[in-house]
Amino acid sequence: METQKCLYEILGVEATSSNEEIRSAYRKLALKWHPDKTQQTGASAEECQEATIHFQEIGRAYEVLADPSERSCVCGVWGHWKGVLCCLWRTF
Repeated sequence: METQKCLYEILGVEATSSNEEIRSAYRKLALKWHPDKTQQTGASAEECQEATIHFQEIGRAYEVLADPSERSCVCGVWGHWKGVLCCLWRTF
């Protein structure tokens, strides 16, 4: 079973980052890992699949951290584990 990654680590930002810093980090990573861009560089199928996985991870992290109510859930007293629980709750 794959372990849940910290959303802040995925975007490479601190928990105290502003919304603008989170958005900026998301945009940079989304451009870097965009599957179409990877495919245009002549990457192998394996590299394209890896890029797609990273791109989806980045999108999910930004989706949670960009929403103030979701972010407050991640930033609570429980820290990372509370964030994991919130992510799990959102899937139901």
